[in-house]
Amino acid sequence: MCIAILNTKGTISKSEFKTCWNNNPDGSGLAWNEGGKLRIFKEMKDVHTLYQKYTSIRKQLPNNNILVHFRIATHGKVNETNCHPFKVSKDLVFIHNGMITGAGLPKSNDFSDTYLFNQLILQKLPKDFTRNEAILNLIAQYIDYSKLIFLDSADNWTIVNEDLGKWDGDNWYSNDSYLCSPAPTKKSKNYSDYYYYGYESGFCDCCQKSGHTLYTAEYNAELCKECYKEFTNFSK
Repeated sequence: MCIAILNTKGTISKSEFKTCWNNNPDGSGLAWNEGGKLRIFKEMKDVHTLYQKYTSIRKQLPNNNILVHFRIATHGKVNETNCHPFKVSKDLVFIHNGMITGAGLPKSNDFSDTYLFNQLILQKLPKDFTRNEAILNLIAQYIDYSKLIFLDSADNWTIVNEDLGKWDGDNWYSNDSYLCSPAPTKKSKNYSDYYYYGYESGFCDCCQKSGHTLYTAEYNAELCKECYKEFTNFSK
């Protein structure tokens, strides 16, 4: 259920951080611009350490944008390498929510789809591609229902597929997993033997649409039935 957040103003509450962490427990990270240089901080074990770092950044840079990401692994190992944010170049970083299954991305047990997308696609694009509307449109088509937030060294942000997320005050969220989780229904194995808790009104980690979803321990993701079929075909 990864969640990508653009924090433009104000301070996100600690309770919200904890909710995001609990819903997306496979690593988290921050990215921000400090004096024209992009900084990245990643935390794998402790939400309190993450929040302490976040509030110190916000206190020091009250008017700057901060990218916040909480990961739930679908592809690749649970480690700092696959943890967001990712650096495209010294002047551009990004975070991602969703699943990228576009043609040309190899299958990997070690690296996430986001890591590979950055290495094989984004880092090959021309400098300042976030200012090129045609390239952004092509990226949007390639990543389908995924969302990307870019931040550059001039503190400018760009969201790809912004309409698939939501603004809540001064912050943009890729999905609703910053809110309290819906109560699980009884255990279910409707899709496969690897599914556990079902949700009457959950949010699919792939297409981000609300509706009946089930959490799969096999892929560590919450998926609707349609996306599960696509996901398992991609993983074969």
